[in-house]
Amino acid sequence: MCYSPLLPEPRADIVKKGICEGDELSYSRCKYYTKVLKDEGKNEEYLIQKYRPDPMLNMVSYEPKSGCEFFKVVKSKNSYVVFCDALQRYLTKHEIELCMKDFERCPIRRVLSLRV
Repeated sequence: MCYSPLLPEPRADIVKKGICEGDELSYSRCKYYTKVLKDEGKNEEYLIQKYRPDPMLNMVSYEPKSGCEFFKVVKSKNSYVVFCDALQRYLTKHEIELCMKDFERCPIRRVLSLRV
């Protein structure tokens, strides 16, 4: 079975002897191979690769700033995106503006802050 993250589900029909069962040099040539990204504190590369922000929806040209502890700014080429650790997703441009101006009133932040 091939368990590539590039496939929607594991498949047996694409497994090739010598490539799939070989060493890393062999199987890294497979078109379904992808480098495993380590979830080390959700670094920037990991967030961009895993969640794939939409340029029209999530990216802004300025570096956003907020006092919210869940607000994580991620640089992406010539723009920025904001990952919300509370929601486990990128914020939209509108949500970024709200978090910058009035993060203290965020209901999700309030609930999660009470849990700690």
